[in-house]
Amino acid sequence: MKTSSMHVLVVGAGPVGLTAALALSRLGVRVRIIDQSKETNPYSKALVLWRGSLKALNPFMETDGLTQGHADLKGIKVSSKNESIATMSFEDDTRGISPGVFIPQYETESSLLAALVANGVHVERGTSLDSFTHSSTGVVASLKSDAGIETLDVPWMVACDGGHSSIRKTLDLAFEGVATERR
Repeated sequence: MKTSSMHVLVVGAGPVGLTAALALSRLGVRVRIIDQSKETNPYSKALVLWRGSLKALNPFMETDGLTQGHADLKGIKVSSKNESIATMSFEDDTRGISPGVFIPQYETESSLLAALVANGVHVERGTSLDSFTHSSTGVVASLKSDAGIETLDVPWMVACDGGHSSIRKTLDLAFEGVATERR
């Protein structure tokens, strides 16, 4: 077992894991991020990046690149059989930025990844968390990759491994959401 020079191990490189790793690294925390997938996901589970997310990302990356070339979401119109049922405006000029931007999740992830790489952090793809236990100094994590098994001791581990989280299952924590398997 080796003691890691990293302060935080982030498990999962979707939008949440990438954002966590980016925020931590921009704050000077040494971070390592792994993901069991060998490649990024080409599918999108989200189509809108909302104002709150843009504001949250702004201290850690340039968000103008995210919004350029994408349509603003200013409101919705609900119709049935060509008849308008309801409309709702999301616009609020006092907030200073668009209520939302239509952008596929894979493009958001690509921008987060580029910002993370520019900050010197690279996602270790094809690396999964095999098991973990608590230790007197934090967490002992066993990582599995094509190179074999690596055991390391880190002060902190962040679970960003999604709806089928092995970390949540190991800790016997309930999943309060709903997982869908659609493409």
